[in-house]
Amino acid sequence: MKKKAQHMMGLPFVFIISLIIMAVIVIFAVMAIKNFTCRQEQITINLFVSDLRKSVEEAFYNAKGSQTIFEGTLPKGCSKIEFVCLGFPEEGFDRGWQRGLGIDDNKADDIEKEISFYKDTNYNFFFYPQKSLGTTGVSPVHNINSTGIPISLEKNPTCLSNKGKIELFLVNQGKNVLIKK
Repeated sequence: MKKKAQHMMGLPFVFIISLIIMAVIVIFAVMAIKNFTCRQEQITINLFVSDLRKSVEEAFYNAKGSQTIFEGTLPKGCSKIEFVCLGFPEEGFDRGWQRGLGIDDNKADDIEKEISFYKDTNYNFFFYPQKSLGTTGVSPVHNINSTGIPISLEKNPTCLSNKGKIELFLVNQGKNVLIKK
């Protein structure tokens, strides 16, 4: 009878250990699913940048005056990208570039500071905020005209709010491609 009582006393301990092990398994499963989702976003963002580069190149080789519409999608999950900006930090910024975006002057100044950080580089495409891409492993800055195709902007910088779908107009101006909203 004594052994049965000891066996009954050890049973709750086994249940507690089993519950702890199941909780650890569930936590790791949730982390793995989140990591998989973030990796999917990384691929989507990299494809967006690659597709934009290809569209700029195709627009350059189209007839002068022709207009191409670039449409791309950007995720809003792990990355938390608020704005996509094209700009030339070394040329200074146009006044009122933020009109129509619904952002205040403080956020506009913050965007300008982040872009200005790359003044002495050839980067001209920026995700804002840059720290938003920390978990995805994607670079927050890129060079859209890496093949040497000259581009110009309607406003410097040209920023678009990330609502999942980004639309840009690419106009062949003969010697360059004009990118505008």
